[in-house]
Amino acid sequence: MWTHVAISPHLGLGPSRHDGLTPCRDTEAARGSTCAADVSETSDISPFVSSVVSSAPFRLPTAPLPSDLVAKYFRGLGDPIRLRILELLRSEGELTVGELVARLGVPQPKVSNHLACLRWCGFVEARREQRTVFNRIADERVIAMLDLAQALLEDNEEHVAACCRIEVK
Repeated sequence: MWTHVAISPHLGLGPSRHDGLTPCRDTEAARGSTCAADVSETSDISPFVSSVVSSAPFRLPTAPLPSDLVAKYFRGLGDPIRLRILELLRSEGELTVGELVARLGVPQPKVSNHLACLRWCGFVEARREQRTVFNRIADERVIAMLDLAQALLEDNEEHVAACCRIEVK
């Protein structure tokens, strides 16, 4: 595993191992999955941050179109495990990684990796209590977006199920 930097207004700036607070790449990149946690190398940021970001394993074009960013944001929700994590957090409130592992039946590193992506994109936030980290939905609008997606799906379920252009993992 490699060292990289966490940059977030909520988390600060500092070196870290893949601790769930940084973008997902290790296991996801091998399968071609996209994490929406990319940052521009040359945007309007301080020289210190720019030097740190330039060595980070994530990139966006210098001038991404708004539609590119929205598409990338939604790709953060494009993984069934990430959606299941959000559904569990919506229904049960705060959960630890261990609790999510037990409910999902997925290995801990994979859950942590997906949580890192969800946190980085602002869907989930973490709260530390002693040595335990609790994860929860970061914003009520995330719940509203999940509800809206479910309502739209109910109207189009047969078409979505039959769609050959969108792959399911």
